[in-house]
Amino acid sequence: MELRDSGRTISFLSRIVFQVPSIAVSTITMIAISRNLGPTGRGEISKFLLLAALASSILCTPIFLTIMNMGESSEIKAFVSRSLFLPSRTNLATILLIDLYLFSFNHAKTSELNLTLIVYTNLLILSYFISAQIRDLLLRFHRNKIYGVDFVVQLLISGPILVLLLSHSLSVLKVVEIFTLAYGISALYLLFVLKSRVSQFSFSNLVKRNKLPFPSSQNSAFGKGFSKTGLLFQVVLSKDLLFGVLLLGKSDFGLMSALTSFWVVIRFLRPSAVVQAKIGKSDLASSSPMRKSSRFIVKPHSIIYLQSALIVIMGLLGFFLTPILMGRGFRPGILMTFAGLSAEILLMKCLYSLSTSPLEFSQKLFARSCVLQILILGVFKLAHIDVSITLIWLSSCFVYVTWQILSFSKGEK
Repeated sequence: MELRDSGRTISFLSRIVFQVPSIAVSTITMIAISRNLGPTGRGEISKFLLLAALASSILCTPIFLTIMNMGESSEIKAFVSRSLFLPSRTNLATILLIDLYLFSFNHAKTSELNLTLIVYTNLLILSYFISAQIRDLLLRFHRNKIYGVDFVVQLLISGPILVLLLSHSLSVLKVVEIFTLAYGISALYLLFVLKSRVSQFSFSNLVKRNKLPFPSSQNSAFGKGFSKTGLLFQVVLSKDLLFGVLLLGKSDFGLMSALTSFWVVIRFLRPSAVVQAKIGKSDLASSSPMRKSSRFIVKPHSIIYLQSALIVIMGLLGFFLTPILMGRGFRPGILMTFAGLSAEILLMKCLYSLSTSPLEFSQKLFARSCVLQILILGVFKLAHIDVSITLIWLSSCFVYVTWQILSFSKGEK
């Protein structure tokens, strides 16, 4: 059956509720992994997942924003069919950069190349890339059963991990294999769904470039600028953890990723709000008036307030619960937790200001501010000053506050 726009959508709150089971299973799984493998094992796995997710976000964010801002269903389906071309220059360049990093990292740290990890990373990036695009397409056409697919994927991951835990044979490599296999199955299933629902798509599109032209929304200056902004957001959201991968030991990075996981989960509110805002417009025009609480929660500035409150709550829970849930090896300090919470809240405020500001100057200034953070941490490293989790987050706070002041000063002029 051909994929068509049903014109029906669900509420923002329902969209959040549908994602809770997947988030809960994923959280429990990572807690179990952390307790069994400790901070070092958690750090290795988090590095693998972070690099794959970041590469996928870099590739898919412009596509996601384009899909959500296109109006014609035939145009959307043709665009996705074309964008799934795997050996594009952007895809190959991104994967090559990840591989070069893994090669350098493994050679420098262990004096041997872990080809298996590199192969699994590449496979996971491709699985993320395929799954994310088809998922965005299905959401654009109100196919909300995709949230059920997300839940099944988490079960495919947690089930084998539970078996390995009970048999006392869990290892970093086996966890990596399970994640790669689960998301590979998800990507394959979604490809068959796409083939059955979109007549323009053929499996040959994965390796053969589609001759159809890109839509006008993608070629316009507005579309390209919008995609660049979204790409900047994705990189910035991951930059502190990337600094952790580059500058911290495995154990410290494991602690950083464990503590961060408590409040990073709140970030899913933002893309959910984007989806709701873009695909819910037709319903808003025809439906009965929303309740005041619903009207409040879908407003952009309200989501920032909600995110900030939830970040504080989850951060405090993380401080007290991390050593209890994940083991004694995970013990964050008060200053570390405060720095992380402050950096996350300031980042959300900066991203909100950027998303509502039409000035290209603000975006360039923000990108340069992030470069300043790289220089600051680089100087500390060259001066043999110990770069800690707390220092990384405090440097982010400094950069965000500096950008806010400079941006405000420029706006006043």
